[in-house]
Amino acid sequence: MTGRGAPIGMIRGIRIVGGERDFLAEDEPVDIHLDGGLIIDIAPTGALPARGEVLDAEGAWAVPGLWDNHVHTVQWALSAQRVPLGDVTTAQEAAARMSDAAILPDGRRVGSGYRDALWPDAPTLAVLDAATGEVPTYLINADVHSVWLNSAALRREGYEHAVEGCCGKARRSRSRVA
Repeated sequence: MTGRGAPIGMIRGIRIVGGERDFLAEDEPVDIHLDGGLIIDIAPTGALPARGEVLDAEGAWAVPGLWDNHVHTVQWALSAQRVPLGDVTTAQEAAARMSDAAILPDGRRVGSGYRDALWPDAPTLAVLDAATGEVPTYLINADVHSVWLNSAALRREGYEHAVEGCCGKARRSRSRVA
């Protein structure tokens, strides 16, 4: 039993949630050994002598701090290759910024973070085509749920024709070349 505010040296009989469990030999509760509030060892319950004050977890679950099972890690990693567009205030400005963007090794330009709902002008195919030409260009909205593509990007993705405007439908080509 620990006194209120006493530093904990060991948490006895706790179950671990997350990938760290893969490194444990069995699926039983473990002891977490602490020093200064930091984990210094995880061992099967009772395998190592108790250190300092002991908190008995009684089989409760430990979840790693700042652990989020809904993280877009791929999106985060790819952001290093994308042109930031969070500060642009018009469709014209976003398109102009993409016209000068570096072309990625796969032949595309990619920008992200725009918020077209705040713009006074519309993100149209004509605006983006005029600024970016024949380089496939993709602009990913800040909410990561929509994308603004130029004609070259639409062709690259297998769309023959695109209808102007936000809600138009595009017809997918049946003879797409990978």
